[in-house]
Amino acid sequence: MKRLFLLLILLLLALPVSGGMHNTSNIDLQGEPEFLVAGSGGGVVAWRDSELHFLQDDGSKVSYTTTDDVTALAVDYKAQRAALIEGENVVLYGTEGVLVSANIPGEEPVGVALSSAGNYVAAGFASGSVRLWKYGSGEEMELRWTFPDDEQVLNDGQQEQIRNDLQTGLMLVLKGDYLTVAGSDQLYIVRRNDGGLRGDLGKYTFDQLPLELEMSADGKVIAVATAGKLHAYILESGERKWKFATPEANSSRALAVAPDGSLITLLHGIQTQIVSGFEPSSGEPAWNHELASAPVTTQPQMAATGSRVAISGLGPNADDLTLLDRSGKQVGGLLTEAQSPLVGASDSTIVIATPQGIAFYTTHTTEAQADWLPVDTRTIGLATGALLLVTAIGAMWWFELLEMPFGAAPPPTPPTTRQLPESSRQPLASRFPSGQSTLPRTSTPLKVKPVVAHGTAIIACPGCSAQMEVPKLGRIQKVECSECGMAGNAEI
Repeated sequence: MKRLFLLLILLLLALPVSGGMHNTSNIDLQGEPEFLVAGSGGGVVAWRDSELHFLQDDGSKVSYTTTDDVTALAVDYKAQRAALIEGENVVLYGTEGVLVSANIPGEEPVGVALSSAGNYVAAGFASGSVRLWKYGSGEEMELRWTFPDDEQVLNDGQQEQIRNDLQTGLMLVLKGDYLTVAGSDQLYIVRRNDGGLRGDLGKYTFDQLPLELEMSADGKVIAVATAGKLHAYILESGERKWKFATPEANSSRALAVAPDGSLITLLHGIQTQIVSGFEPSSGEPAWNHELASAPVTTQPQMAATGSRVAISGLGPNADDLTLLDRSGKQVGGLLTEAQSPLVGASDSTIVIATPQGIAFYTTHTTEAQADWLPVDTRTIGLATGALLLVTAIGAMWWFELLEMPFGAAPPPTPPTTRQLPESSRQPLASRFPSGQSTLPRTSTPLKVKPVVAHGTAIIACPGCSAQMEVPKLGRIQKVECSECGMAGNAEI
């Protein structure tokens, strides 16, 4: 029993500290996925080796076979549906399998987006056009409109200008009432219902190619990162837009927007890696957090929830996964065998992909709890580890005391030639049948309250090393040596 207890203590001490995160489940996919997308409301969809996997944080998995030519993937709010580009087809999957697919002859799809409810699918094509379909349960996908062809306000020259822009580069996200499309030099915010533009053509322009496009779950906060700037567009309470230039020129690395739209984060820097957090109302950082002093050697990735920001791929001098709270304070880090684990995020979950599979970590912390903690969670984790170490040492000392009848040092090893009297070989209970000593009265008689014994134990007298067999009474009892008369208390 003692060895088992100590083993448990040592195992606790050996656990890695991953402050701010609690591992809820792990799902083995036999390797890292090529695509890993988290729904804003929970759940994850992953794809690798012609297998599409719908995963939940309770460890459940539903898988389907696809073609090996998957080039893009998007999910709905709860990751219960996924839109894929498979070759020249746009295919909609659900947890029950393939729902419907669409193909435009002569057109090559290059990007895909899925609405939060999973009933609208948008795809961008190499020709510079964008199409949106609506899907009803058990029905075919209905083509609702084609952009820019169906935008009545635009003339032929403007439509051709848009197609040329989207042929150079195209990214799209479908959230809320809008489909947002990023071209090579401007952003197009298209109304989902009719395919019309929000605002005039040329209202949202860039001076560099966009690197990333992100939106909040309701579609009201849009962020675009170029090499040297962060552009934000707020479509609530009257439209606002602002931009932030990175202190080190052309140093944008990764972008993330919290699902609730309350936080925009940008990873930037060349020699010093910094995460800047922005509130939607201001183009000035609400906070800056320095991450690493060495240059980034891989492609970093970042994801944000309502309470956490997760960053991976910062290079060999940083944790594989670094976790910040919404105020920019580091609250955890994680080391894995993957140099740059993929990161996904929902409202309260961080998801990473390692060679061992997909790992889910809960991250939810209320504002009150976050403000109450005076130190970050990693510090708390280290303090807990130190407390466990002290507990382990105390446990070892306490268990050793059970072998020292009077709390003294361990008894010396008895001489091998010593012969014990026959009386000392008798059970202690037989020599004290009524709680009274039958030995010569060389000391005060030992009075013992009769209790039920649970076996016996052999102890050694610290004075003369004589061995005695005493009952296990489960409480402190007085014991007197039959050889030298030394008496004392012991808990057996």
